[in-house]
Amino acid sequence: MGIEKIIEMVKAAFNVWEWECYIGDNWTEEHKAKDIVISTLEKQKPKRPKVRGLLFYSYHMYGNCPCCKGQVEENWRFCPWCGQAIDWGDDDD
Repeated sequence: MGIEKIIEMVKAAFNVWEWECYIGDNWTEEHKAKDIVISTLEKQKPKRPKVRGLLFYSYHMYGNCPCCKGQVEENWRFCPWCGQAIDWGDDDD
């Protein structure tokens, strides 16, 4: 099961839950929880960084995270600043 399918299922579950379990002041807290869950799942989908150049001390490419714009290096699979999965791609494509 892919990330997209899981996100759809979470959104559907929260939509049903919202109508069945609305309790006064908890409405905003539940919406925050939904947003956090979906944001966390979205970060598991690898995104390509904006490549900036070559690091002189390691000869690795570096770039900026597409989510938080923090610096990421070619051998990193996740941004250490926000947790976004990074897709450096394959030059053989």
